Amino acid sequence: KTVAMYWAWLARMSGEEVLLLNLIFLPLLWWQTILGMFMKKTILLISVICLLFSCELAYETDMEKQEIARVLYAQQDAWNEGDIDTYLKGYIKSDELRFVSRSGVDRGYTVVEAMYKRGYNNPDDMGLLTFELREIKLLGDNYASVIGFYMQEFTDKKERRGRFTLILKKTEKGWKIIQDHTS
Repeated sequence: KTVAMYWAWLARMSGEEVLLLNLIFLPLLWWQTILGMFMKKTILLISVICLLFSCELAYETDMEKQEIARVLYAQQDAWNEGDIDTYLKGYIKSDELRFVSRSGVDRGYTVVEAMYKRGYNNPDDMGLLTFELREIKLLGDNYASVIGFYMQEFTDKKERRGRFTLILKKTEKGWKIIQDHTS
């Protein structure tokens, strides 16, 4: 469009004016064309980089969520094998740990460990545990929340159902539960 307007304008001028304008405007037109091509390529390159970066972030997010789910399903498997010690590996071994239930708030790993071992000292008391993870949400780089449901089925056909909300922390040993609210 700009080139057509330029040629229409030139048609109305004298030879000397055309020569003078060619010396001024042709380099400008050439520069505009080069700059336009550069800008298009730059915008395309930036768009591709942004697309690749967002794909990478989505991939990393999915990988973190899968890692968190693996921790929780490993707990489920350990529970179903009657292995409380392996089940407890999903919790952080620290006073930072909080376990909230109907009976109150237990603080610290050793207290939570004692609670589990006291309440479930026999594999028959444990039943078959099933988790249903409804939402895993990353809360920055090192924290995540999980909302889910659990069901325990016992040999006498009784069952216990409930909900849980977990806060996990990414540690050197992987994702660990730092707060468990089960009801």
